[in-house]
Amino acid sequence: MPSDKDREPTSIEPVGIEFEVFEADFHSSKWVGVTSIGDDQVVFVSKGYSQYVCVSQYKLRGDRIFILDDGTCDWLWKGMTSSYAVYDLSDGRTTSPMPSGSFKGEKAPAMWLFPPSVMW
Repeated sequence: MPSDKDREPTSIEPVGIEFEVFEADFHSSKWVGVTSIGDDQVVFVSKGYSQYVCVSQYKLRGDRIFILDDGTCDWLWKGMTSSYAVYDLSDGRTTSPMPSGSFKGEKAPAMWLFPPSVMW
């Protein structure tokens, strides 16, 4: 049986990826840099789609961004064993949520699937 240590996410260094997070200030019509999205919020990002989710009801950690590479930007993930990553705004670390896995080279692009209860 795997120990908790075996379940720890692996720190990864995606090539060419830096994170800057902004929120829209509609009063000034500007983007404002932020260092946190909230302890109960996560954002799922992939090509052409993003979705934020309040995760407190699921007892999950927030302040994270989940990134899914559908294989169209292979240079970003060169040498990576994974097509997905999690960026934690609280400590600046990028980790892989699973030991390995990749959608690179697949004929159908990878995508996030959400239950209707989290859609807005």
